[in-house]
Amino acid sequence: SGGVYSHVIATFENNKPAVIFGEKENEGIRYEGKFVDGFKVEGKGSHLEKPLTLDVSANQDVYVAAKLYDKAGKVQPTEDAVSVFSYPFGSLTPVDMDANGTFELVGEQRLVGMNNTDTVSRINSVWGYQGDGKWNPWEVEYSTFLKKHPGEAINTMIEK
Repeated sequence: SGGVYSHVIATFENNKPAVIFGEKENEGIRYEGKFVDGFKVEGKGSHLEKPLTLDVSANQDVYVAAKLYDKAGKVQPTEDAVSVFSYPFGSLTPVDMDANGTFELVGEQRLVGMNNTDTVSRINSVWGYQGDGKWNPWEVEYSTFLKKHPGEAINTMIEK
């Protein structure tokens, strides 16, 4: 399994059921990017005003062995371009962040590269439900790896 979840929030106000968080909202911050020279990923995310560059140098040994990069950090040409993209929320938790009696949603998403086992970053976000009936991100942060064990699953892709 790819660990993809589908979260749903419904309201029953005035005895009328309505979904207020569904498939579209599950996308969270939709990120798309590509590997670039220097063991980096450049891309854009929905709800973000600026492009986002990720440092993926903690995984450089795996990327060199997989022939995605050369040892100097230059992206190698491949038949199919390897893209980086976000999964929908893997975790979504209701939390009353400001103790006002209204719950916000705290979500976590994975950004993956070469395959599902290649987590290049995580995006954490806090979402609030607005009066206009939309969920908007209040806070968005990402993480990058300083050290990363290559793991068994990704090693199966590397010729030894």
